[in-house]
Amino acid sequence: MEYQIIKQIREHPILRKSFMDLAVEVFDLSFAQWYRQGFWTDKYIPYALISHDRVIANASVSIMDFSWQGVPKRYIQIGTVMTAPEYRNQGHCARLMREILSDWKDRCDCIYLFANDTALEFYPQFGFVPAQEYQYTLLAPTLCPKENDFIKLDMCQEDSRAIVKHCYQKSNPFSAWTMSNNYELVMFYCGDFLKDCCWFSGPYEVYYSKKLDTVCIVARENEVLRCLDVFGHPNCTLTEILSNFARPAIQSIALEFCPKQKNGCQCAPLDSEDTLFLLKGKENLFAEHKMMFPTLSHA
Repeated sequence: MEYQIIKQIREHPILRKSFMDLAVEVFDLSFAQWYRQGFWTDKYIPYALISHDRVIANASVSIMDFSWQGVPKRYIQIGTVMTAPEYRNQGHCARLMREILSDWKDRCDCIYLFANDTALEFYPQFGFVPAQEYQYTLLAPTLCPKENDFIKLDMCQEDSRAIVKHCYQKSNPFSAWTMSNNYELVMFYCGDFLKDCCWFSGPYEVYYSKKLDTVCIVARENEVLRCLDVFGHPNCTLTEILSNFARPAIQSIALEFCPKQKNGCQCAPLDSEDTLFLLKGKENLFAEHKMMFPTLSHA
């Protein structure tokens, strides 16, 4: 049976709900509140395979705008690849992948995705090749704790979200590889949408300094402080900002973006459960640079 591919389900209530139900079933991932708060925009496009008003398989396109050392890039990220259990191993995701590549291959600088261990042999069929990401870390003992006016934001509050949006529009001045025009994706992580997901590594803490007019997003894991992103134009260094979050128990700070200034940083292959794949024949910055996609850009 030939099932129909529908690429615009956001405004179709029945199909939208079916898509959301499948995401919960497969990934324990809910899009409902993200949609209700208006963060699902035209930059997120599910390619949904339909049977009798039901989404039985999906692969989503996220239109990603990046800047590499000041040069704008248009990338396409493929994600939310899923199939209802009773429809698996019938070639449905392969059909969706071919449709996406036909639509987007000649309209972007790069197409990429992140695959778990169960899909490592699937994506090379379509011309994807694995790439190594690298992460930079700082030793926390080099940071001196200092008094600051950073306050923790309550991301359930509209005024807090407005502050993040204001600072996000200034981008990350310390990153060589920044995502732009996608505040909605940042909010997917910084809102409370993922708090009940068993796989989510948060909670992410969002802090704001009125003095610096800067937002810093962090998470703490034992002796490691994860700095996910910094948004604003502060008149200070990244080290000075991170010093505001130094604690005696923190031994290192993992940067989850690619820093412009790498002096004092340690660089190592990124330890991740997922593997980055890039479409062969398109741009591959990872072949020449030790870098990573910002964590908050994963769709």
